[in-house]
Amino acid sequence: MTSGNPGSAAKNADAGSLHGLTLQASLTVKDIQKSLSWYVDVLGFTVSQRHEREGVLRAISLRAGDVQLLIALDDGARGLDRVKGEGFSLQLTTDTAVDDVAARSHQAGARPRPGRPLRGGGRRKAAGRRASETARRGRASPPATQTG
Repeated sequence: MTSGNPGSAAKNADAGSLHGLTLQASLTVKDIQKSLSWYVDVLGFTVSQRHEREGVLRAISLRAGDVQLLIALDDGARGLDRVKGEGFSLQLTTDTAVDDVAARSHQAGARPRPGRPLRGGGRRKAAGRRASETARRGRASPPATQTG
């Protein structure tokens, strides 16, 4: 682990520490079709692969440039009522016009956090977050019917 000192990161890189190139995330969702619609139709991800088991769609691999995201259907093995997404946030930096993404999000039912309008301008972070968790916290999120 490195300290907050920027120079220490360079020293640790020389010492053989991890140098990540990309990061993929996996989200468990209640309704895979609604989540797919949110990430593809609203945020602009593309489907790179569908994962089926015994004829049932279990997960979908999504891509937006070098960003990869897997949305996986919650099978209930850990309890369908368990808390999901607590303290979790995804952020990505894009050169896409974030105002366009914000407009599509708003049209789909997302609402901004109080005092923080959905807007872009320049290179900004766009995020897809679990609706139920972000809505509960009052943050910008897809409508509860969009993702599970």
